[in-house]
Amino acid sequence: MAVDKLKQQKHEVSVEIGGRTITFETGWLAKQAAGSVLVREQNSAVFVAVTRADPRPGLGFFPMTVEYREKTSAAGKFPGGFFKREARPSAKEILTMRMTDRPLRPMFKEGYVDETQINGMAMSADPDLDPDMLMINGGSCATMLSGLPFDGPVGAVRMGRVNGEFVVNPTYDQVDEGELNMVVAGTLDGISMVEAGANELTEDQIIEALQVAHESIVKLCKAQLELVEKVGVEKYDWTPPEGPPEEFVNEIREKYYADFKKTIRIKGKHERTAALKEIKNRAVEEYNGEDEESQAKARLAGKIVGGFKYDALRDIILNE
Repeated sequence: MAVDKLKQQKHEVSVEIGGRTITFETGWLAKQAAGSVLVREQNSAVFVAVTRADPRPGLGFFPMTVEYREKTSAAGKFPGGFFKREARPSAKEILTMRMTDRPLRPMFKEGYVDETQINGMAMSADPDLDPDMLMINGGSCATMLSGLPFDGPVGAVRMGRVNGEFVVNPTYDQVDEGELNMVVAGTLDGISMVEAGANELTEDQIIEALQVAHESIVKLCKAQLELVEKVGVEKYDWTPPEGPPEEFVNEIREKYYADFKKTIRIKGKHERTAALKEIKNRAVEEYNGEDEESQAKARLAGKIVGGFKYDALRDIILNE
């Protein structure tokens, strides 16, 4: 991948979150990555790079991988004892990967299936602060800088509550002492992910925490957009795939949607899954044939029926 001249220049943007400054820096690390950023908060620094492989036509899923490691060198140490090397990812690292994946994956454009990797590493660790929120924000920022078809930015903060006051990105001690430990991710327009544990807080208190969190998320998103504007990111040349013909979608919907909506109400998980799979198989078998065109049509029919899950659940929740 060619190195863009603008990406060789150092750019940075800072924003104050929770009384501390978070800085996004780019242009001097991993210049050949599609997008890279170093996110700092006090003595914590997390580096994130986004890379993309060449397109593979016909791929039926989005192969995105998130990798995050907290090297012992980030704390000024090296592994000792029996194992002298870094081991497999810890539970903490795996959870951080998942928290990064969840808010970012849905923001990629529908139909984009190029293999994409988001690699993060804690370069420096502040003894008082968890670097996981820097990974989520850095993953979003690096993806924005890559120019990939991504409807970001995404911001993330951790919310705590100490002595009745909400704290944005609390320290380890504040999390231990407080009544709330909640991770909130979202965009300029709203919240997309919440993961929380709390000590018997009321619904109003949780809603207030979400509102406070979103105010900081908006600041983080605006900072990322400012950095993207400074760099002058060029969008990746990507054309969305054509969707299935409307007539074919309507035909499948008329035949199978009513049964699908009825079946999705089955309470037993295994029974429901088996019944929904049977409906999907019926659709595939109806259109399947020996020639390649029929097989492609059968796969498309199965995909359309599988997509009924979202329509049916939304229909039941909103209208019934």
